Amino acid sequence: MAWQRSENPWPCVLIAGEGFRGLPARLKAWCLANGAPETIPFFVSNRPAQFLDATSALQVRQAVEKMVEEHGRPKQLIVDTLSRCFGPGDENSTTDMAAFVNALDDIRLSLGCSILVVHHSGLSDKSRSRGSSVLKGALDFEYMLEKNSDGMRTLHCKKAKDHEEPASIVFKPETVCLGWVDQETGEEMTSCVLCKERTTTNQRTRPRLTGANKVALEVLSKLLEEKAEQSKGKINLGPAGAHIDDWRDAAYSASITTSSDLGAKRKAFGRAVSALTEKGFVGTENDYYWLI
Repeated sequence: MAWQRSENPWPCVLIAGEGFRGLPARLKAWCLANGAPETIPFFVSNRPAQFLDATSALQVRQAVEKMVEEHGRPKQLIVDTLSRCFGPGDENSTTDMAAFVNALDDIRLSLGCSILVVHHSGLSDKSRSRGSSVLKGALDFEYMLEKNSDGMRTLHCKKAKDHEEPASIVFKPETVCLGWVDQETGEEMTSCVLCKERTTTNQRTRPRLTGANKVALEVLSKLLEEKAEQSKGKINLGPAGAHIDDWRDAAYSASITTSSDLGAKRKAFGRAVSALTEKGFVGTENDYYWLI
């Protein structure tokens, strides 16, 4: 591997798996936006690694160790992305993901640095990272970056192993003029950086709901609205919330699954109730449910 060089100590190393053409513009934009010199100790690989391949993993270690001789030990190694640097394996496999984690651990322990892995969320469940849960189990911290409806991005903590979860941070995308001219168009080139806008409360941002979870929550909300409307002007001494039987029947009627099979409907509803409860969307007691 080849690296972009810097004479400053305490470098950071990026194992880039994609986006090589746009990386120089992104790095320059970040330097301009943060008032940092372009000689910051940031080293970028010229190709992805394959950490499940022993030869490729060894090449990464050797390349970084050679860099260490000239510039000192890195404070952080970034793998971007897991998918492009995974290698010949299946990220859904417990065995393969464990091997990936072990390969990174070998490098982390030999260099004495932290490792940041950039990973994608799941396709059907965007509240969790894609692939085997072995990865999350090995993490000290896990963060998720979400795009909000107003275009802002919110970074919130999904796991803090030995610490209190830090507050979420909201970022605003900003366009930065690079001072470079596009040779094809003659126009000045730009890139984007995320600028900190504000810090939110310490409460974890809840994921956006889709599929059966979204249907079930909408049905429960409607049931509670109807119950509140019916109880107006009346003394209501009954339990709070909607009963599980009423919620289930309404969810079936709202097509919580496209299947007409009763067993499939029952499973879809059960999974949705569990997910909504675990993720803090609903509260429950004695088979009655309400919105949080």
